[in-house]
Amino acid sequence: MKYFGWQRYLWVVLLGGIGLPVAWAQTLSFPTQTNCIYDLGAVTQAFSNTLAQAGIANGSLLILKDGQKLHELYAGNFNPNTLRLIASSTKWLSAVVIMSLVDDGLMSLDDPVARYFPQDYTGVKGTITLRQMFSHTSGLPGDETSGVLSDDTITLQRAAQIIATNDLIAAPGTAFCYGGLSMQVAGACAEVASGQTWSNLFELRLKRPLGLTATTYGNTPNPRIAGGAPSTLYEYATVLQMLLNHGQWGANRVLSSNAVYVMQQDQTLGAQILCSPYTKYGQGQTRYGIGEWRELVAPNGDAVQVGSGGAFGFAPWIDVTRQIAGVFMVVNLMENVFAGVQSIQAAVRTAVDSTPCSNPPWLNLQSAGATSNLVTLHGARGHSYALESSANLTTWTNLFELPGTNGLWQIPLPNPGGPGQFIRARLLP
Repeated sequence: MKYFGWQRYLWVVLLGGIGLPVAWAQTLSFPTQTNCIYDLGAVTQAFSNTLAQAGIANGSLLILKDGQKLHELYAGNFNPNTLRLIASSTKWLSAVVIMSLVDDGLMSLDDPVARYFPQDYTGVKGTITLRQMFSHTSGLPGDETSGVLSDDTITLQRAAQIIATNDLIAAPGTAFCYGGLSMQVAGACAEVASGQTWSNLFELRLKRPLGLTATTYGNTPNPRIAGGAPSTLYEYATVLQMLLNHGQWGANRVLSSNAVYVMQQDQTLGAQILCSPYTKYGQGQTRYGIGEWRELVAPNGDAVQVGSGGAFGFAPWIDVTRQIAGVFMVVNLMENVFAGVQSIQAAVRTAVDSTPCSNPPWLNLQSAGATSNLVTLHGARGHSYALESSANLTTWTNLFELPGTNGLWQIPLPNPGGPGQFIRARLLP
């Protein structure tokens, strides 16, 4: 694939078909953002202030916009390959695995836990749904310190059976209490539904499709679904970009667009908030989707920013409206950097909003494979394109108009096995 220049077009030559090598689709790097020049001085200052105020020597920050690297900062001995425990940021990864099973019809968010553990979850407790388990509204205690979560001598399914002995603190669906027990049960349900271990599910449904190598739940029969993974700056950013791509990464469909949307919606459904880490920050009414916090919300209820911060200072987020993904990494208590992370996020929003982008938004073309003529195009939300083809770079034929809706299109191209053809995407006024 070759790009011949910008101006008002993206030009692509497809030689001998439209297949892209898998390695290209899975590479864990991002092109540098070149469409616009942003003043990111305030972002750099906010990052430095956050570390200084907490007395932290080592840290890192990666900001992506439209799939491109907008800003990257390192302090002390941190680098792109620094691997650290991400605590509750694991919840976002686990949610992707769960939603992939929902996509495939192996589970439903409204499945009761009694479907998978009928002997252990009975009565009202048996009515707890997968949706409630992954939105902290199951009625189970919000216990992150229970020994069952870190017991490597038992299996995940045995952990779910032990958790069933807990009394409910509220009727399912009526109260929000943040914690790890309910997600541990959900992970066990996923094993029963799929007939595979959680480690295999993660490997096949997220790790391999995204080309992750360092991110793992560890070598244990009882992986900690809500808080046991380590990751790196770039590997976690790859997961975030996949979500911004509506579930697509290269040639690999990880989630449906609808699954990504459902994850971002309020799944607490008016439940009373009994225990939330956001209470200590004066933001106790912050609501939850599936494995992610709804940190900023539009008047119509749609999520503007979602995130899944961890207790050890790992803070990933997605700005849905601005097509931004960010990952902040330190090893410290989240309460020591929470305000600083919010200042970084605000500085990023201000920098992007203050710079009108007159150049065409980035558009990425990804093939479904050498034997298919189906391609996925990722553009900017709210911008429309005309896709045109030519055999000689002189005469152009309009193929499709891509309306500016959600920024994602899947389309067939003509003559997939024929000679080289040129494709350009023209930004419409």
